[in-house]
Amino acid sequence: MLKVCHLYPDLLNLYGDRGNVIAFTQRCGWRDIPTELIEVNIGEKIDFREMDFLFLGGGSDREQNIMSADLLLRKESLKEAIEEGLVVLAICGGYQMLGQYYLTQEGKKSQD
Repeated sequence: MLKVCHLYPDLLNLYGDRGNVIAFTQRCGWRDIPTELIEVNIGEKIDFREMDFLFLGGGSDREQNIMSADLLLRKESLKEAIEEGLVVLAICGGYQMLGQYYLTQEGKKSQD
């Protein structure tokens, strides 16, 4: 069973990113690879080490500001899981959130 985590699907879906997750799980199904989709929103617990694939979509500055504090709380556990082999597909703002900082109209927002 391939465990797929969709992180912040309620906030980071600016470009219909949920479709990427649907396409991924459907393609797995066509290849007889069973998947379990776990959607994780702000404040919900997740052990990234139990996941095989993580998807992080795009969002506007407003949504990124809402979820960034929660993502910072998950930083170490996510980093450890990635170092242990977690595959991550990050799109647009999701990709920016994985960096050391990102820029908004108000200036630099640190992710450290």
